[in-house]
Amino acid sequence: MHPKHWTPWIILAGLALTAFLALGQQPRRVDGAALRNAGQNGDEWLSYGRTPGETRYSPLNQINTANVNRLGLAWSYDVGLGGGAQEATPLVWNGTLYGITNWSIVFAVDARTGKERWRWDPEVNREKVGPKICCGIVNRGLAFYNGMVIAPVVDGRLEALNAETGKVVWEARVAYPQDNYSITMAPRIAKGKVIVGVSGGEYPVRGFFSAFDANNGHFAWRFYTVPGDPSKPFENPALKKAAATWDGQWWKMGGGAPVWDGMAYDPEADLVYVGTGNGGPWPEPLRQSKGKDNLFVASILAVRPDTGELKWYFQPVPGDSWDFDSVQQLLLADLTIKGQTRKVLMQANKDGFYYVLDRVTGQFISGQPFARVTWAKGLNEATGRPVVNEQAHYGADPVSISPSAGGGHNWSPMSFNPATGLVYIPSNPNSSQTLALDTKFEYHPDRKNLGINRAAAPAGGGQTSGAESAKPIALPAIGPEPVEGQRGVLMAWDPVTQKERWRVPGGGSIGGGTVTTAGNLVFQVVPDGRLMAYSADKGEKLLEIQTGLRGGMAPPITYQLDGKQYISFLGGTGAITAPLPPGRESTGAPVLPKLLTFVLDGKAPMPVDKPTVATLAGTGVKGFSDTQVNNPYGMTLGPDGALYFCDVDNQRVRRLDLATKQMTTVAGNGQRAYRGDGGPAVDASLSAPHELAFDAKGDLYFAERDNHVIRKVDMKTGIISTVAGTGMPGFSGDGGPAVKAQLRQPHCVLFDRDGTLLICDLGNHRIRRLHPDTGIIETYAGTGEAKGPAEGAPVEGSPINGPRTLAMAPNGDIYVAMREGNAIFRIGRASQTLHKIAGTGENGFSGDGGPALAARFGGAATGAAARLAGPKGLSLGPNDTLYVADTESHAIRRIDLKTGIITTVLGTGELGDGPENDPLQCKLNRPHAVLYANGMLYVADSEANRILVLR
Repeated sequence: MHPKHWTPWIILAGLALTAFLALGQQPRRVDGAALRNAGQNGDEWLSYGRTPGETRYSPLNQINTANVNRLGLAWSYDVGLGGGAQEATPLVWNGTLYGITNWSIVFAVDARTGKERWRWDPEVNREKVGPKICCGIVNRGLAFYNGMVIAPVVDGRLEALNAETGKVVWEARVAYPQDNYSITMAPRIAKGKVIVGVSGGEYPVRGFFSAFDANNGHFAWRFYTVPGDPSKPFENPALKKAAATWDGQWWKMGGGAPVWDGMAYDPEADLVYVGTGNGGPWPEPLRQSKGKDNLFVASILAVRPDTGELKWYFQPVPGDSWDFDSVQQLLLADLTIKGQTRKVLMQANKDGFYYVLDRVTGQFISGQPFARVTWAKGLNEATGRPVVNEQAHYGADPVSISPSAGGGHNWSPMSFNPATGLVYIPSNPNSSQTLALDTKFEYHPDRKNLGINRAAAPAGGGQTSGAESAKPIALPAIGPEPVEGQRGVLMAWDPVTQKERWRVPGGGSIGGGTVTTAGNLVFQVVPDGRLMAYSADKGEKLLEIQTGLRGGMAPPITYQLDGKQYISFLGGTGAITAPLPPGRESTGAPVLPKLLTFVLDGKAPMPVDKPTVATLAGTGVKGFSDTQVNNPYGMTLGPDGALYFCDVDNQRVRRLDLATKQMTTVAGNGQRAYRGDGGPAVDASLSAPHELAFDAKGDLYFAERDNHVIRKVDMKTGIISTVAGTGMPGFSGDGGPAVKAQLRQPHCVLFDRDGTLLICDLGNHRIRRLHPDTGIIETYAGTGEAKGPAEGAPVEGSPINGPRTLAMAPNGDIYVAMREGNAIFRIGRASQTLHKIAGTGENGFSGDGGPALAARFGGAATGAAARLAGPKGLSLGPNDTLYVADTESHAIRRIDLKTGIITTVLGTGELGDGPENDPLQCKLNRPHAVLYANGMLYVADSEANRILVLR
């Protein structure tokens, strides 16, 4: 056949084949049908819980019990600088892995290699938004729909991004941070709606969740979780009924019940399930609703996705007074119970009970304690309503309650394996908190209103702050007996029999999480940075990999590409820029957040962050500007998470926002004098401010060396006043008003546990104690003689030599740097005796690698003779370490308080300015202060005119 007769057919066939191939290469469209059927395909991970029922079960079995020990790192990706824990579950679609990290930054990487495809920053106003976020700068995940990644922004926005490019498709406003709301949860998709809730229950908020059209972001409906002002129309009939379970004027303080985690969706029942949070304030008497249920606080709600109409509710904790949010994971499954297939909703609640409900009707099926419980004696077998122990309704006297505010189970995801019938719960089965009512509670519309007395009863069950309180009342317990030495565990729970089948140590209610697979495996990410694998049926440990990320761990996912099964998760905190709740403070140097992905026979080396030093503030040239400092000295972290420091030669106290790096003046007008009391602190004249500290109310105190006074800034009004000293050097006034007493070159202030202010009255060789409630001053240590104390000498009546700086350990022991004495002493809290821990008393620079007691401080360095002797800055670090600013040696040194060994962590011993990066190659110029906070070491490199940070 001649070519001219068949060429058109070839062309047509080629075009058809090209079109067919192009069609075949198009990515799978993720619509409602694809999300409903996500459980059938293990290749991708399309929603937070993998399936609408949030089972976190994958049908993949390439990795199984026989070969999981071959798992190795395939690739890693540096997520960014961090700012808090990683809590997000990544999504995988079309060969791309999508994640969200601190400050709601979204990224997309090649799921095979980890190569970045795009990155999007919503540019949150961190300075304004940070103080409004309750419990860390975190995000738990994303949603995916119709080629869009839908991202929750912590400042209350909802953004839809093009999955291929990262460009914004639409934006919706869910809430505003100025109204005390934030968003930390992953959105969910149901019937073309994006559904998301708000955080902020410790603030005076009225909880809610809202729905938006997933295609364009248009608002659809909102469901408030507590009723509003009854003088106004209720938003729906359910809230009118709920109002009958409240009393007084609850709406003026919001009511609480935020929605910050658990959701699930049953397409067949046409119901979206939502968990709600704690009441606000915590104690029900302060909500003026004693004995009332306070719907829908601490509840599980079932609503129609089209309209938000409430179909049923179940309240695990009526009238919650214990911070027992019911927002934990809502898991849907079909179980055979008593020979009948039941469509169930399950929750391992924060309150310590495991609940099984009929997800169509809301009927209570069963419930049993999986953790130690004292707040309740059990559950009503017919209704599931708790039989509350009346003594758990605490008053002014402290009561010990189990579980703790962290819960028997919190946000750390569990998973359900249909083959074993078991649920795998990261749990804290033996925890407690001590609670007492704040009898002096005052409502504040712009801050947290917990309503508990932390001085008598810390919410996290930690050490008391303030005066020692009465021994808390202990209540009888139900639930599993505590296992000695075990706190965080991974527990396999049989939801049909409501019994534990196996447990292994490691994990806990907060951080990390699990995924289970058809390979008879449970993968667990442990909060301390480990990846574990266990047999799903028996709990046999098959794999343990220490990632080195140490903390801030997120839950794992699994997916398959090109015939290879992968395991991925995020971890690492980086630089935390907001205070964490009690008991969750970072330990150790920060690890920059990373996304790690594992595969069988992976050979990539585990990434390691080397310690680095960098300039945080200052240019190296003295001056006063938005970027310049002039001889920075003492530093402290404020209640707002910002760094406050004394800018000595600028005669100012300044604030550095750690998120934005913006500097502002808190006190001082730059003129060297002593005036301004009673007026704005920024208009006052100072003279050589040296060290500073915040009291429990959030007011700022600082020592002015050359004015011989201690001054206070009321942080609400900005007014400055003198609290100790007359402005003239000398020694007088013990036993009388501190404002009439004389000081001589005070250098440091530190608040003791009982609220008294300790002052390093250096020129008088004394530590003096000011009682802020009475204004009376007295000598705490020192006699006025310039000599060191004998080992073990009593604090009272013993001499001390030039006390320069104080630091306090968690147990109350006080460490004192003796500038003239070239030594560091410890004041034992219990014995009230003095013990030398470092320094020979001689001037020098020696001792690294050996006993701190044999070390010398303040030695002359190359290029400059020592001007003054001795250490000038102290800060307690993690794991019983003490950091020392060895000023005249131009070095920062660390003492291991367990072993007594001293080492240099920053500086060469030579005077200089940098270079940055390698801390042991970086020269310093008379550093005066160190501060360990946020998992990092801040250094005031005074005459280099910089504030450095060692990560």
